[in-house]
Amino acid sequence: MALLKMKLIGVTTKWDSCIKLCEDDPRWQLLKISDKKKYFNEYVADLKKISDQQKRAKTEVSKNQFLKMLSENTTLTSDCKMHKIAYDFLADSRWRLLEEHERENAFQIYMDELAQKERD
Repeated sequence: MALLKMKLIGVTTKWDSCIKLCEDDPRWQLLKISDKKKYFNEYVADLKKISDQQKRAKTEVSKNQFLKMLSENTTLTSDCKMHKIAYDFLADSRWRLLEEHERENAFQIYMDELAQKERD
């Protein structure tokens, strides 16, 4: 696995490219082809898993920052619509942290919580 890391094998690296990058390394030459492929697949799967975890963590942080931005606005009420208030937030960098569908979901969650608070 250290060899693959050293050769900068990434999540998107194809098997054929890996072979070309590693073929001159003596450690690579000691392995059977089936083991090479197995190690490659395991390594890429591990990289993908780590990448996905990092993306989820980043999205969670961005979502929290987005929700904080909404909570800082004292003029929002539970009957506000996202498309009507979007212009007010466009200048805030936290508005652009999330993809559109994630932003819509977070906005709806915030509005539902706000409606619950208004009822209580």
